[in-house]
Amino acid sequence: MSSIVRRVQFTGKSTYIISLPKDWARSIGITRGSKVFIEIMPDNSLRIRPEPRVSEVKLTKIVDLRAGLDVNTAMREIVAAYIAGFETFKVNFNSRASEAAKKLRSLMDSKLANTMLVDESEDSFTYKVVGPPKPLTMMDAVSWLSRLVNSTFSDLLRGLKDGDVEALKIVRERDDLVDKAFLMVTRYLTKVLTGEVTVDKAGISSHAEAVHYYHAFKTLERIADHLASIASESIKLIEAGGRLETGLVKLLEELSLVLRTIVEALVKLDIGTARVVALQIEVLKTKLGELSINVESVNKDARYTGIIASMGRLLGYSLDLAEIIFDIKAIKVITESLYD
Repeated sequence: MSSIVRRVQFTGKSTYIISLPKDWARSIGITRGSKVFIEIMPDNSLRIRPEPRVSEVKLTKIVDLRAGLDVNTAMREIVAAYIAGFETFKVNFNSRASEAAKKLRSLMDSKLANTMLVDESEDSFTYKVVGPPKPLTMMDAVSWLSRLVNSTFSDLLRGLKDGDVEALKIVRERDDLVDKAFLMVTRYLTKVLTGEVTVDKAGISSHAEAVHYYHAFKTLERIADHLASIASESIKLIEAGGRLETGLVKLLEELSLVLRTIVEALVKLDIGTARVVALQIEVLKTKLGELSINVESVNKDARYTGIIASMGRLLGYSLDLAEIIFDIKAIKVITESLYD
């Protein structure tokens, strides 16, 4: 990134002016009479950007299944475009790819929030994002995702204690809901980073915090994935006439409380609670290690190996959330000290 120095000039009775770099203006199409938007940042710096062009805002992502594009790859491309801010998604297919098109539609319905089918023919369908992005602060986004994850954890514990397969199936269904929420808040965060939404509206002191909030969003989404994995393996145990070992269920209860505490601390950026929880997680890691040795020696079942591995990941992700609090607080201190 190049640094350009300009001398401030004074014109009229009260106006300070600086000239814009010619190469920059030309590169983005600024000419005499063009509008630019000036945003005052929390650190009192100025962000200058050109007027958005309709063609750049109303983007369409076209996916062609006729050439044999894999459904999962197509979905990954659509998700990337959705997060980047594309507004419309058109899928072309033919008779040989009709089954792939059905699968892709099902995936789009389950993963993309605030979208609707707006056009359909025998060889294509089109989805469109409906409505503007919901105004969110990063704290709002964390709160929303954490409520979904905590509800999922509650359903998991209920299903494990009661041997309730239907409750455990709900856990797997909730995972899709968490995925939708994750993609939606990540799309919104992208708008913050591209300047479409200001940092003030996002409730952060600088763009430097954004990477850590994305880490928090992704961590909560991965926690939901592992809760769904534990539910799936537990369903297999119950259908085979077994139940998850009591010690592991009790440890999951302890972990559920720790997770609730750490996400509340993340919303408040409570570094004191983060320190305490980080120590609690290390204790639970030791407890899980001891339990896993005993459980796996008695239960020669691969499903237990998967469940214990997921519990280990849950502990690791919970610790990540505590570390994110340290990271964001450190950035806020630096921002305040540099630009106070």
